[in-house]
Amino acid sequence: MLHSSLFPMTEPPQSQSQFTNEQTHEFRTSLNTILMSIELLDDDSLDREERQSYLNFIREATEQMKRILDESL
Repeated sequence: MLHSSLFPMTEPPQSQSQFTNEQTHEFRTSLNTILMSIELLDDDSLDREERQSYLNFIREATEQMKRILDESL
């Protein structure tokens, strides 16, 4: 209890580690979505609608990565 009264704004190391692990997982998931979508966009047989769908995946994943960074920093 003494620790929490002296340092009320700090989190226990386990919580910080869990937060970091969760953020890292979310960031990597978004990054993998972007990379996968870019690879799929390289397919010349895609129609306009399919290309737009992959571009939307990239846009959404990029926004998610931005949110993760904003929350982490």
